[in-house]
Amino acid sequence: GEIVLSSKEVDFGFCQGGAKSMSQTVGVKNNCKEKVTINWFIPKPEDGDNSLDFEVSPAICDILPGKRAEFQVYFKPSSENFYYCQDLEAVVFFKSQRSFRLVTDATLQPPWNVCMRALGHSFNFEQFLPKISTSIKGNFLTFPSTFVGDKSFQTFRITNNGNLPAQFAFENQPDSAFSVKPWGGLIPANDFQLVTVSFKPKANKQFKSSLSCILNNTPSMAQKIRVVGEGSVPRIEVENTTKCGSLYLKPTCVGLASSR
Repeated sequence: GEIVLSSKEVDFGFCQGGAKSMSQTVGVKNNCKEKVTINWFIPKPEDGDNSLDFEVSPAICDILPGKRAEFQVYFKPSSENFYYCQDLEAVVFFKSQRSFRLVTDATLQPPWNVCMRALGHSFNFEQFLPKISTSIKGNFLTFPSTFVGDKSFQTFRITNNGNLPAQFAFENQPDSAFSVKPWGGLIPANDFQLVTVSFKPKANKQFKSSLSCILNNTPSMAQKIRVVGEGSVPRIEVENTTKCGSLYLKPTCVGLASSR
């Protein structure tokens, strides 16, 4: 893509309410042939106050063609015993189009939009056991046969049956043929989250893996989902052909049809 994020998710884990966490570095690369400007927007807080819970520095930055810029992301929870999950949004546009007076309707390029999901919590004690269930029978997910290099998808539901919010996060498996989106998030009480698993085989063989979904930042509460898929390469064999692989049809009058 023209604008590439080095990471689409950051997980800060625990941070004391009222404190500021150590920063995590996220890079943005400009693959365009012109200078671009990136502007980060932080969503409104969800814990009932007016203090932003995440911060990106610098909030505005110019990136030269083919270059990479680094941004520091901070977690600043303002409440105790609270789960935080927000999508940090960045709008990227050509520096030469910073004003409508510099372009015409024919040369105007719409901006890019890139998002990064940020997670964190302010629980400084052992967290509660969530009442979570999935729509997968037996926690076993099977993919249909998929062409090597192509992708197939399966979607399932994670339901929070409790009266408190629950946080989930899937362990990262960068070399796996299976990937999950969203990789983590916050499920409100008595609500659900749809999760999509993609399968991209790299070889003509069967792939098996186990997706570990960690609940409320406690590995002992992880739910295991077994996934199986098979990569295939199409092969077609035509019967009743000649030795050189040709199919012979007898001479046929114009307007009539013959078959084999």
